[in-house]
Amino acid sequence: MTLYPLKIEQIQASFLHQTLHRQSGRPTFADIHAAHKQLNANAAAIPSPLGGGAHGLLCLTLSPTQYQARTEATVVTPPNPGLTPVYPTRFLLPAEERALNREHQVARKTYEDFRNTDTSPRNLLLKAFDKNLQKR
Repeated sequence: MTLYPLKIEQIQASFLHQTLHRQSGRPTFADIHAAHKQLNANAAAIPSPLGGGAHGLLCLTLSPTQYQARTEATVVTPPNPGLTPVYPTRFLLPAEERALNREHQVARKTYEDFRNTDTSPRNLLLKAFDKNLQKR
């Protein structure tokens, strides 16, 4: 069975908050805080094995210190496992090769889901706040 990473559209469709309240002019602390809370809820709604798996990808919208204080878990950004598995130089039994392929598929999906979910909150923020403020 092949595991396919979630596409950005699939991730955004599973968000609790599809859009953030549009802000015109300079945002207040309350505006930024409200947007951050919505982004936290969205990131937490994306299933992930990272950080123990109970908090989705909340680690994307909190600092490592905030995340650890809230969840008592740490998250290491998943490394890019490459497009294909790295096989050892020795001969592999078919079962070993299947296990290695499966591990690579899981690592690839975790990496792609993390990367694609990281892009989605940024897109929502860019739509919510004035373009004039984004150039600074």
